[in-house]
Amino acid sequence: MVVIGILATLSFPLYSSIRAMMEGKRCETNLRSLGAGMNAYLADHSGWPQIPPYNNEARKSVVGAPPEAQANSPAGRWIAALKDYGVPEQTWRCPTVDRQILAGAKPEAQKYKRLDYIPTSFGAQENPLAWPEHPWFIERGSNHSGGPNLLMTNGTVTNVKKLVGK
Repeated sequence: MVVIGILATLSFPLYSSIRAMMEGKRCETNLRSLGAGMNAYLADHSGWPQIPPYNNEARKSVVGAPPEAQANSPAGRWIAALKDYGVPEQTWRCPTVDRQILAGAKPEAQKYKRLDYIPTSFGAQENPLAWPEHPWFIERGSNHSGGPNLLMTNGTVTNVKKLVGK
């Protein structure tokens, strides 16, 4: 029993690092899926979706609101903009944030429409492909080593640490 206890104690940090690595890879996959959906959207439309950002009134309208009322929130409108291009709502959620919400005993937060990847803004007449060094999506918060993940115009995923280190 003592040997099993020691092995379990030694393997726990290994499990945590493997889980963090897997969540980081899933986060990168989510960003690439958002990029593929946005490329399809851009092929059908003349520009970037023009959805107003969050403000204090938009935040107040979402907290405690039923799902049908959340559809008109900025998060709901972004989710709807890419849904027809193969990007389900779950793709907008970082798995690390999901785990943190559940571990923090706030599972009700899972009911709200949430963007863990923030779309950057472009003007209605701008072609986002003309800005190769401009990120399309930026992860909210620093959930993985290297800082927030970013999806660049060319489809690559990087993080702030790598980007600044260039």
